[in-house]
Amino acid sequence: MQRAWREHLRGYLFADSAEGRLFGRWSDDPADQPTLAHEAAVRGVVGTDGPLRAPAVLESSAAWLLEEAIDSEPCRGPERVDAVASAAEQIAQLELPPAPRRDRAVSMRTRMRIVRSPLPLREDAPC
Repeated sequence: MQRAWREHLRGYLFADSAEGRLFGRWSDDPADQPTLAHEAAVRGVVGTDGPLRAPAVLESSAAWLLEEAIDSEPCRGPERVDAVASAAEQIAQLELPPAPRRDRAVSMRTRMRIVRSPLPLREDAPC
């Protein structure tokens, strides 16, 4: 099964492979390249295990990332709250690479795209 969509200059894809489900994203906007590189670098520091974990980046380039797709679960209940608190504690202890600088107009456009996107913006959103 494959599902792909675009949001402005960015594209997203879920696909099945012999190794499992994949999630890919790409951007035709050169301004997104530092962000994609930063995300791949942070994922390398965070890793795939423990309370603070991220899907493994399988392949990447300046304009795209391909990673393992992870099925989300509702973020409810005391065990989920404990997991979020533990992840927050762990991230505070990591030495992460500095985030790329973005101007205010780009940041505002990004926030507005998130508000208009199909991503859930409520308490019972997936973790």
